[in-house]
Amino acid sequence: MQVVYKECPPKRRFGVELEVTASCHKKTIGTLLVANERKSEKVRNVIVTPGLQGWQQSKSNTYWHVKYDSTCGPQGKGWDSGWEVASYVGKSNFDIEKIAKTAEYLKRCGIQTNPNCGLHIHVEVKDFNETMMGNLVARWMKLEFILTNICASHRHNNKYCKPLTSRWTNISCWAHYNPANMSDFWMLVRPDAFYIHDNEQKKYTLNTVGIAEALAHPTKNGLRKTVELRLPECLLDYEHISNWTRLFVNFVDGCKDATEGPPHLSPCDHALESLQMLGLHDNDGFYLLDGPLLHTKLWFLRKIRNSPNLGRGWKDEADELIDFISEI
Repeated sequence: MQVVYKECPPKRRFGVELEVTASCHKKTIGTLLVANERKSEKVRNVIVTPGLQGWQQSKSNTYWHVKYDSTCGPQGKGWDSGWEVASYVGKSNFDIEKIAKTAEYLKRCGIQTNPNCGLHIHVEVKDFNETMMGNLVARWMKLEFILTNICASHRHNNKYCKPLTSRWTNISCWAHYNPANMSDFWMLVRPDAFYIHDNEQKKYTLNTVGIAEALAHPTKNGLRKTVELRLPECLLDYEHISNWTRLFVNFVDGCKDATEGPPHLSPCDHALESLQMLGLHDNDGFYLLDGPLLHTKLWFLRKIRNSPNLGRGWKDEADELIDFISEI
């Protein structure tokens, strides 16, 4: 049996977006972030975009960015609004923990979220090609059921994070899926609308518009070569943010080296298969996970066990795996 040591990918860059309510002015959030950064061993600047309307993209930023968001007021878009707090671009478990601790600090200071607030995580995939992206999307399609069902119910079929599988209900990608030819699969399922504002092709659990544009126009400069997780609810909670971020960064990084796609696109129907798709289990060997990744693996299994949306079989298997890991 081959034993592979795995740690949270130390060089895969990412950024986190926290949607919060307008319970206080965004300048106040900026002031809180500045005060918190003064206590950090690596101080990051804070920029607050002025104005009560108009969203601004954060790209390759080395600073915290506080800005307007039209979708996360208590009543929703068209009625009220809130703010978005975009993290600096990180690339290590240190950054994951710092961002998550900062979110929890904002909560202690009175910053609030509501069911219209999402947690969005961008992961850089500038080193991915069409084959790798086909593999990533195929694995996501298998994982979407279980990942949706460990989220709060108001994230299910949410208009800002619709199921990615629903995009292809009426096309033949399922019938023509070939795990040995993932570049063709990517060409079939890739987004083809690349505009920034009100782009409906972005509003899925997994947003691949940025990297799709980059692969379609390889000589064009200034493109955002990322994939974006839009599924989870935003909770200003250390465990919630650190584990979702670690889970997604590890998932994306693992898709790069896969030699071919999964054998089929049917949703994962048990916990061990889900862990394999997430890059946290290997049927042909043994993954020796570092402390943070092991913590995330156990967190994921506990989310399955505690989900009101999953059946007894999922919960029993999760319990068995938790007990097995604890004994090791």
